[in-house]
Amino acid sequence: MSTARKTFLETLGRPAFLISMPAAIPAERCRLASSREHLPQKMALIQFEAAKFYAVPLEDLIGRRRGPQPVSWARQVAVSLILELTGATTMECMAVFSGREHSAASHSRQVVREQVDAYPAMKADLDRLRARLLGLPEFHNSK
Repeated sequence: MSTARKTFLETLGRPAFLISMPAAIPAERCRLASSREHLPQKMALIQFEAAKFYAVPLEDLIGRRRGPQPVSWARQVAVSLILELTGATTMECMAVFSGREHSAASHSRQVVREQVDAYPAMKADLDRLRARLLGLPEFHNSK
C-alpha cells in the first residue's frame, strides 16, 4: 500500500486494521454480496461509518448494552447495511455486535424498513450513509 493512501486513511481516523485493505475490489468481484473476501473488515467499516454518521461512540454501537435510542437506531441501521451490502449471514453479522442473538439482525432489518417507509428523513439519512459507504475504496464498483 502506498504511503500516501495509508496517511490518508490514518487522517480519516479509520481503525488500524482497515488501513491494510486493498484500494479496490478486483473487477471479478465487483459485487460485494458475491465476495466473501475481507468480510470482517467490511463489517467493521460499516460499524465505524454508522457510528460516525450518527455521532455515537463505536463502543456503544457494538456493545452488549441496549443503550439510548440514538445508539439503538445507529446499531439497527449498521446491521441492516451489513446484511444488505456484504451478503453476511445473520450469525456472521451479529458476531461483530458482541455476539448478540442472530434473531436481532432480522428484527433490526424489519425496524429499519418500517421506519424508512414511515419517515422520509430517515430514508434520506439511510441513503446518504449507503452512498457514503459505496463511495469508499473498499466498496469500489459495488452495485
